[in-house]
Amino acid sequence: MERLYPSFEPGLDPLSIYDDLELPAGCGGRPYVGINMVTSIDGKITVGGGHQKVKLGSAVDRGLMERIRTHFDGVLRGAETVRANPYFPGAPESAAGKGPRVAIVVSGSLDLPLDSEFFAAKGGIRIVLTTEASDPGRRERLEGLADVLVCGERRVDLDCALSILRREYGVERLLVEGGASVNYWFIGARLVDTLFCTLAPKLCGYAKDLTMIEGPQAFDPVPRLRLASLFHHEDELFFRWTVA
Repeated sequence: MERLYPSFEPGLDPLSIYDDLELPAGCGGRPYVGINMVTSIDGKITVGGGHQKVKLGSAVDRGLMERIRTHFDGVLRGAETVRANPYFPGAPESAAGKGPRVAIVVSGSLDLPLDSEFFAAKGGIRIVLTTEASDPGRRERLEGLADVLVCGERRVDLDCALSILRREYGVERLLVEGGASVNYWFIGARLVDTLFCTLAPKLCGYAKDLTMIEGPQAFDPVPRLRLASLFHHEDELFFRWTVA
């Protein structure tokens, strides 16, 4: 592993590049928010429409995903991402108690894998963010498995949700791990402070594969990012950007 920016440094331990990262606490009534994603060279985050069990990132990328979580109090994912990866998004055992205490899923339909490890694993707090339009019966079935927060009428009000997460659950730093539509709504609402992005040396090519951010219309104005750091390891690039 070598650091390319902001200064060159070779011979780094691949899994330690973010260990000394210092992220600020929340401000303005909400947590500090980061997004972490891996994408192919042609900008895809799924392979074969998500039906192929192909991992875009390397073992180093997956290890860094866990290490990045140690800097955050909570991890948030969309329902589709949780259905595809139904586990509690924790930190590595070597983190010695550091890492997310809270796992959050955003879901309007509440079509969630209730018998999965995401809900069944011991430790941690589960929160489901949903809307007033969600099915009351499904909300009731979540009782005892997660705290259900109703934020918004037909789409989750992210400002409201983040305020509650900080005020009532002590989430000062929140990591968003997709999917594409969740990323879109966070960025469109100007709620993202930093973006971790692994560029995997792979090509997908399928038109129906998702990109990192997908929504109903273009951002206006277009958000601008500033490069904070860049690392290289065995053809993979590891970017961290701050939102201008």
